[in-house]
Amino acid sequence: MNLYFLVEGDMTETRVYDSWVPYVFNGFTPVEDHEKAKDSNYYIVSGGGYPQYIDRIIQSFENLNDVPALYEHFFICIDSEEMSKEEKWNEVQEAVDLALDRTKVRIRNASLQVHIIVQNCCIETWFLGNQKVMSRTPTSERLLEFKRFFDVIENDPEKMPTLPGFQTRASFHLEYLKEMFRERSIRYTKSNPGCVLEDYYVAALHDRHQRTEHLRSLGILFSVWALIGGKMPTER
Repeated sequence: MNLYFLVEGDMTETRVYDSWVPYVFNGFTPVEDHEKAKDSNYYIVSGGGYPQYIDRIIQSFENLNDVPALYEHFFICIDSEEMSKEEKWNEVQEAVDLALDRTKVRIRNASLQVHIIVQNCCIETWFLGNQKVMSRTPTSERLLEFKRFFDVIENDPEKMPTLPGFQTRASFHLEYLKEMFRERSIRYTKSNPGCVLEDYYVAALHDRHQRTEHLRSLGILFSVWALIGGKMPTER
């Protein structure tokens, strides 16, 4: 089995999925060229953000058509940002339907499964779900302000609105995450996401979803991975 990933950006998501996949699928290794996959490989390509990833969906199906039956699963992992997860899913599904019709990939690979994963509202929203990292008694005034506005320990980060003063939900969620890490003397950047790449971080997010049903969009990814033979890492 081989896995093909089209992810939102060219920094954070490519590094995160490249780190997470081998934790869940033991023995899987990456390939830099989609044509080089043999067995137990995965390939990751950046969608270049919105709206470029719409064109990249078509390009990815063309790639998959070049190597019929080489990949069993195609994951499209996209932020919902200011849209609801349902609106974003429908938008991506329309692009998928168009690409399927244009490339006729089902003729050469009838068993290919396409999985649309909507990161609600962005991948940093998922990272906010680690209850062990978020301080219950912040010393930072800024983090305390954020926590009073919306406590991500008790409440589902995917339901967090925009704090007045921020342009978008995604920009607020990113800043909240940075403050959460600063409190622990951890640095987070888009190009260097740090500890979120570790197996224990994935395990903590999976555990929270299992216990609370929070992070439902992330839970969809975990569920699909479990259905196709993945095994989630456990907390240390």
